[in-house]
Amino acid sequence: MTGKSMGYHGNIQFPDLNSAFSTHLSLFLPKINPIHRLIHDKFMLTLFIDVVIVITFAADLIINIKTTYTMKKMLLMLGIILFLGVACNQNSTKETETTDAKTEQQQQTQTPPQPKHQTTPVDPQEQARIDAELIQKFVATNNLKAQTTESGIYYVVDKPGSGKNPTLESTVKVHYSGTLLNGTKFDSSYDRGEPTEFPLRGVIRGWQEGIPLFKPGGKGKIIIPSGLAYGPQQVGPSIPPNSVLVFDIELLEVK
Repeated sequence: MTGKSMGYHGNIQFPDLNSAFSTHLSLFLPKINPIHRLIHDKFMLTLFIDVVIVITFAADLIINIKTTYTMKKMLLMLGIILFLGVACNQNSTKETETTDAKTEQQQQTQTPPQPKHQTTPVDPQEQARIDAELIQKFVATNNLKAQTTESGIYYVVDKPGSGKNPTLESTVKVHYSGTLLNGTKFDSSYDRGEPTEFPLRGVIRGWQEGIPLFKPGGKGKIIIPSGLAYGPQQVGPSIPPNSVLVFDIELLEVK
């Protein structure tokens, strides 16, 4: 063996680790490049630290000599790998935390808003009874000469109009103003300055039954219980759940 292949210290011979270590290191690094396994496996990182400690003590205590130049080079390489592993692990942790934070933010952003008003579910028959009492009180308070349908709609005909009554298959053009029983206005075609045209099949049941009570040119009022309007749903900022709706209407045209 030549001095290039063997290292000497006293009577003890050390194998030349330059070529051996370089060979094993070149085989090892591609497997972890870019040190992914060292980054993501804390167990391997801990084991790697233990290996460095064992090598150090083996050089100083077991062999009981000063560390050779070759051993110093090997330990230096191991130290560099360990440093890179810890640094990359910290960067990976930060990236993971950032990704988790973005995911949570997206989930919060994508989560639909809760309704502004939530009510305890009420039995439909009980709600219909409550609505009927409220409507009767409204009719009496306002001295309305109202008629009622079997479904519970109250209506007042101020002007009957003429011609044929619309059917569920009709498209109608109307002017209207909608309020709650307390007088709060939530919609008005009069305020917009133009009538509204729509197929009767595309509106609430209260309109499907109430509008055909008039002929073209007719005017009047329909009072719709909540069960034939929007029920327990909150609609916009102005119509709370289980609201009775009052409409002043003018049927302009039937198609």
